[in-house]
Amino acid sequence: MLRPELGMEIAYNRLSSTLDYSEDNGSGLTPITLANANSRVSELRGEAFANVTLRLGKRWTLESGMAFELSRIRVTGDAANEQSLSYWKPSAALVWSPRDTSQLRLGIRRTVDQLDFGDFAASVNQADGRPLGGNAQLRPARVTRALARADHRWGKGGALAVEAYHQWHQGMLGYLLLPTGDEALGTIGNARQWGISTQATLPLDGALRGARLTLDGTLRGSRMRDPVTGDNRKMDDIAPRSLSAEFRHDVPKLRSSWGISYTAAEQGDVFYTGERLTWRDDAAFDAYVETTALAGFKTTLRASALNGQDYHRLRRFYSPSRAGSYSGQEQRNQWEGAVVSLTLARAL
Repeated sequence: MLRPELGMEIAYNRLSSTLDYSEDNGSGLTPITLANANSRVSELRGEAFANVTLRLGKRWTLESGMAFELSRIRVTGDAANEQSLSYWKPSAALVWSPRDTSQLRLGIRRTVDQLDFGDFAASVNQADGRPLGGNAQLRPARVTRALARADHRWGKGGALAVEAYHQWHQGMLGYLLLPTGDEALGTIGNARQWGISTQATLPLDGALRGARLTLDGTLRGSRMRDPVTGDNRKMDDIAPRSLSAEFRHDVPKLRSSWGISYTAAEQGDVFYTGERLTWRDDAAFDAYVETTALAGFKTTLRASALNGQDYHRLRRFYSPSRAGSYSGQEQRNQWEGAVVSLTLARAL
């Protein structure tokens, strides 16, 4: 059996940005000129795709697809630039279903990251006092992802999925110095990322009718050549592990549900040209009760970060860049208490 699918998409995006930035050097405010502080960015993007599913036998299926993306990005203002970009995005997957409740998938897909228009224009991180120039010549990174995924379902709602992946990033974005001397986001090279993720839903009816436990966890690693130091390092903002869990209990007689969720601590690094920022978000617990007992409304009482939420940031500075010598550090710890909210929602 052959099942084709065709489609297309057209999108238009636009952003205008104006920034005036000054620093107080002790004798008053001094204007600081940043690259592309006045910028207008527009993008016209279109994509056409074709997907084909071919059944090779009773238990085997081949899924293949091809998409073509074409875009034109125009930047005017302090730095004018116009570029036309086009990308082929193929995909293929071989699926084996030994039973109706089990499936194994081997696949590969090429995608293109979407650009953040805010990166074309100058900006300032007020928390860190870090000015960034805008880069009028940004291009999106291309990602090729290969994966092996196994899915299994059982009973009433039981499910387990395990996926191992390896992906190649071409034209990664990171922080560099523009010809003007301003730090900005730009293309810094290629990278690889790999990992294994697991999602599971475990019914707990044997212990408590209507209860279930949901788990979602990932272990990941990455590697790229640092354009500043020349050494190998991990990618920006890639946490080596993440884990979330939720216990939920549905009580149909009361038209209500309640639950507790947990998010494990995460940590990552961001590499600027003269700074390494290490961030860490501590573990947090949430709890909620929701009900439709109030006619016409869904009412939710939620308590976020029951144990409080701790955020840690360590900034290590180097001179004249990260390839130079260590010149100092700044550490910031922030704590936030629990947040309680009551929401009433109604469909119109």
